[in-house]
Amino acid sequence: ENAGTLNILSTLSNGNSSKQKIPADGVHRIRVDFK
Repeated sequence: ENAGTLNILSTLSNGNSSKQKIPADGVHRIRVDFK
C-alpha cells in the first residue's frame, strides 16, 4: 500500500495529479459502494 502512496506523490511531483485524481476518485467511489 505504501507503493501506491509513493506513486501518488510521484504524480504530484510530475504535475499529473489532476489526471490521476479523476480515475482514482472513481475507483474509490466504487470501492465505497461495494462496502
